[in-house]
Amino acid sequence: MTDLETGGAARKIVVIEDDENVRALLLSLLQSAGHTVVSTTESQRAVELVRREAPDLVLCDIAMPIVDGYAVLKQLKASPDTAGYPVVFLTAHREFTERVRAFKMGAEDYVTKPFTRDTLLRKVDRILRGLARRDDDTDPSPVAEAAEPVASPSAVEAPLAESMAAADRDPAQLPMGQGGLPPFGALPEILRSVLIADDNKSFRSFLGDVLTKHGFTVTAAADGEEALRLAVEKRPWLILADVNMPVVDGFELCRRVRAQSLISHTPFVFLSGWDDYRDRQRGLQIGADEFLSKQTPVRELLIRIHILLQRYSDVGVLSTRKPAMEGSIEVAGAPGVLQMWHQGRLSGVCTVRSGTQVFEARFRDGEIVFAGLGERSGAEAVFGFLGWDRGVFRFVPGAVDGSPIGESFDQLLLEGCRRLDEERRGRDPNPVPTAG
Repeated sequence: MTDLETGGAARKIVVIEDDENVRALLLSLLQSAGHTVVSTTESQRAVELVRREAPDLVLCDIAMPIVDGYAVLKQLKASPDTAGYPVVFLTAHREFTERVRAFKMGAEDYVTKPFTRDTLLRKVDRILRGLARRDDDTDPSPVAEAAEPVASPSAVEAPLAESMAAADRDPAQLPMGQGGLPPFGALPEILRSVLIADDNKSFRSFLGDVLTKHGFTVTAAADGEEALRLAVEKRPWLILADVNMPVVDGFELCRRVRAQSLISHTPFVFLSGWDDYRDRQRGLQIGADEFLSKQTPVRELLIRIHILLQRYSDVGVLSTRKPAMEGSIEVAGAPGVLQMWHQGRLSGVCTVRSGTQVFEARFRDGEIVFAGLGERSGAEAVFGFLGWDRGVFRFVPGAVDGSPIGESFDQLLLEGCRRLDEERRGRDPNPVPTAG
């Protein structure tokens, strides 16, 4: 068998695998299913091969000499002419940390060795069917797409979409396994608030039940417009949104969330009935933190959520056991930093430095009782700080006296973000609509 081999099907798949036996097996299985296959055992040639062949899908081993699969994926994503090709990893590793790393780097899917013929072809077919649907301009419902059966999944491994189909039939039978899941109890309680935006009532209910069992406060919306209103009103620390929704779709919702100073740093995760790499790329380009298929196992979704929210805890936010809390405002944004102290009902002094500028705010039970920024003080100082996009904060808990600035913290923050957004829209020839 030569190093490069080509079959004669309509869809083209590039295989990058250094093990000759595994490569031969992959070629046999894929060609038997009618695919054109081009393969190589030399990972250092992978990017050149993908660029030349322009495949519909890339199957790539992770553990390879000279250039491993992660390096191949990184090189592909770094080049505009190869970044859009969907990549499925092949690996003998079963650890979830390995799987999370693969998805965080942009892999489309993950096949564990040894694999069965049905497992491989089902995953490949699911991705290619997504491509075919878009090529044909058809638009099946996410519920129908979600109903593809998966053989004997364990409770927490069951795909979200399969669980959604089960929800439509019998909500009492939904899988709710708890073994080996992330320790959400270690996250501060106020970070466990989520907004679910999806027009499928059964799926909203199922996902809400899963997250409620892990200590989350859940708010739900049936369309993007309602979701934006609730995001501004409730200010959750996480948004999970479908792509295809009435009134305002998920992409537009994400754009509007990122355009609003009040909620622009909120982690945003797409959960789509489509598993199309072009949608995934678009979603990430407009500001989403993650783009997951509803075929994603429940366990993996929870791991992704935990990783996103952990970044707040990593900077010591909301840990009153420490003498001082420090971090970068880039993590949560200037409005988010102030909301942390407010929602935690903390008392103390927050100092933020950015270059030569220094902002100071004193909190009493979560309300701002003093603010200073250069010559500005009170509400004007807060309004000035809300426009900062970088800086280092330090919060020192302690007793503070004084009366709240303005009517309330919420009114102060809403007014400041309203002014900031109006100012930015005035500079933008194509402003993004906002709630209200």
